[in-house]
Amino acid sequence: VVSTQSTGYTPDHKFNKQSTSFAALEEDEDVLRHGIKPFLKLKHPHTVYHADFNKYSEQYLLLDTTSVHFWTKTGQYIKSCKINTFFTNFISVPLNECLIAWSQDADCLKILGTDFKFLGSVECPSSVKSVIYNDSTDELLTGGLGNFTVWSFRKLKAQKLVRKSVIIVGVDPNDALQQLMVEDVIGPAQRCFAVSSKRVYIFDIYGGKMLMCLDNLHKHEITSCIFVSNLTYLISSSMSGSIKVWDESWSLKHVFVGHCAKVTQLLYYVPDNCIISASVDKTIRLWSLVFLDLMQCIQTWSMTLGLGILPDNSTLYSFGDKGVEVWEITTLHKNLGHTSSAIKTMSSSSSPRVPTRLVVTLEDKSLAILSPVTGEVLELCYLPTSPPPPSSPSLESNHTFLTEAHPLTRPSMRDV
Repeated sequence: VVSTQSTGYTPDHKFNKQSTSFAALEEDEDVLRHGIKPFLKLKHPHTVYHADFNKYSEQYLLLDTTSVHFWTKTGQYIKSCKINTFFTNFISVPLNECLIAWSQDADCLKILGTDFKFLGSVECPSSVKSVIYNDSTDELLTGGLGNFTVWSFRKLKAQKLVRKSVIIVGVDPNDALQQLMVEDVIGPAQRCFAVSSKRVYIFDIYGGKMLMCLDNLHKHEITSCIFVSNLTYLISSSMSGSIKVWDESWSLKHVFVGHCAKVTQLLYYVPDNCIISASVDKTIRLWSLVFLDLMQCIQTWSMTLGLGILPDNSTLYSFGDKGVEVWEITTLHKNLGHTSSAIKTMSSSSSPRVPTRLVVTLEDKSLAILSPVTGEVLELCYLPTSPPPPSSPSLESNHTFLTEAHPLTRPSMRDV
């Protein structure tokens, strides 16, 4: 499938392996910097159909019609590998040391090594429309024409990928499941959301069945969806550019309007509790799920086909018809930790003999002492006037967040 003789190979004479860095731009100390700002541009003469970031090698992988191109995290070109068989997408599966590639019109999955050497292939129930890796179960999920399939990896067998279950009951045979999204929970209750042009399907991964079909979400074709587990919100987008927020009863909560063309992808950015949307109208927008309003709109140099975000949530990248743009994300705060109930008061200690501590009183009549650096709860006690609850509060289920202000300089009117 792939020729690994990459020395000297370029797709055409225009491919000059150049990148543009914005990191050296002079920073104004009087300006409050936050949100998304440009960091790198990886220029490309052809449309980039897919881009991925390998967190182990810290490299960007760009796929066009003829080759896969490797770039460093800082924008240096490494090499190109020519592909002899066209595939439109791929995903990395580091745990199994392989990549899964597919084409929208083919009814098989190609298994490649991390160097893109062909390892094998497996047949699918129909043409493959979408693929996602579920790292919590080490399974591969695929969406096709009228079916949803779960695959298991086998490390000691010649056939590396084995079909586990196929769900067709309740799925319209004419519906192409073009995007999959796995719920961010662990256990038998985990669900997968699948997008077709007309509706969203919800599947029980563990039980192997279709749970629900959501119709009439948009007047126009649905293009993407995400599920925000901590808010139990389903967010969907359409060809018209509208983005809708649905609550846990699947009732419409809010509509974000701003894009004037097809929304190609949605992402949920956890630190700021916001949605990041990309569109072919050459904009990327940030929408707050707290204030239900637009936070930021940035212009892109290309028609964006997709988005990705690095594991540490510090960097966003977009890809499209002119290459890849890398964006740096700066937040005004960071999450320190969470408490057992809502915070009533908070103050800091000022003794010169001991390290600074945060003293917090909570609505459940408890008092907590925390580290202002790590957010760790150092001591937790209950006031004498109120007996402790039957069981100690679990920090796993807390819902009130503590934040530490980001070191910032005073703002300028230019950023208002």
